[in-house]
Amino acid sequence: MNPRRRILTTLLVAAAAATATAQLSLNGIPALNDGDSGRMLAAVRQDAFGKPYTATVTVDPDSAWTDLRIDSQDCNTPILLDPLDGTTPHLVTARRADGTTVADTLTFTFLPILAIHSELSMDYRPARFMLIDPDSARADTFVGRNKWRGSSTLADDRHKRNFHFKITDDDGVKVDRKLCGLRNDNSWILDAGQIDLSRIRNLVANELWLDFAEPPYYGDKEPKARTAMRGKLIELFVNGRYEGVYTLFEPIDRKQLNLKKFDEQTGTFHGMLWKGMRYDKVTTFSESPAYDNGSNTWGGFDLKYPDEVLPTDWSTIYGAVRLAAIIGDTRFKTIAGQYYDLNAMRDYALLTTVLLCIDNSSKNMFWACYD
Repeated sequence: MNPRRRILTTLLVAAAAATATAQLSLNGIPALNDGDSGRMLAAVRQDAFGKPYTATVTVDPDSAWTDLRIDSQDCNTPILLDPLDGTTPHLVTARRADGTTVADTLTFTFLPILAIHSELSMDYRPARFMLIDPDSARADTFVGRNKWRGSSTLADDRHKRNFHFKITDDDGVKVDRKLCGLRNDNSWILDAGQIDLSRIRNLVANELWLDFAEPPYYGDKEPKARTAMRGKLIELFVNGRYEGVYTLFEPIDRKQLNLKKFDEQTGTFHGMLWKGMRYDKVTTFSESPAYDNGSNTWGGFDLKYPDEVLPTDWSTIYGAVRLAAIIGDTRFKTIAGQYYDLNAMRDYALLTTVLLCIDNSSKNMFWACYD
């Protein structure tokens, strides 16, 4: 092994369905409706809370609502909510075309709201999205693909599920977009925070890592490389149902780590990225069985970059595992710094110990080499 190659720790729903959850707008921004409960949620800038809030209310033409009122205020003229807060439910009443009465409630959030309409599957399915970012004061719509994400998080007893979505154009070609002040990209993760009722533990852990961890060993060559995911708390609707608070994350990938790209012309491997997907003697660096370059998995590892190139090259991660598996402790201590980024491994051990990240040792760990 070259010491310089050190290891770093649907069906499309109809277009009308994509806006079916929006019945009314406040100052031009849709309020999304949870079809199960009749509750509406509107996104407003954080600095508007605690103050009088004036809103011009409009109704989607397709809804055919008349005599719209919010807290008994006639919506034919601007209404006043004084003060605006995130806890008070406001009564929304209206009359439908068939003569029946609407009686919903409206609440407010300063978090962005993302609505997804897609068939739900473990495989990517076509999807339509609406993102309402109160800081930009607009609702953006786009298309792409969406799927469930995870393994144990997909168990039947889980009340929330993670998602991975990719943004495309109408022809399925990848399109980069800058979402919620994060990076400009096509690939995004939605983290449910399933066992964390505060929903912020994973976001805080990544922010702590970004705050205290030293740059990767190649940081002098790639000062913009990030070894953690930046994220933004959002409120999520899926197929017209409110799913609660999620974190929109930038994924760990070649772009986030600024790894050198695979050379398609010469077939030369440069930067590579792997993830430990399960507990295994390979992912714990205790055994190093033979690998197959015709496969994108080895032991408990999945190949993450370059993920569409087969045959691949497992030799670098194999060498790192084999070194730890067969060499004695004394010898290992004297040469480990030539093959591993010990600063990153030290920082990671500190973070996972302090936060008691019991599911992030060998499993859910990323390993990378720059070149």
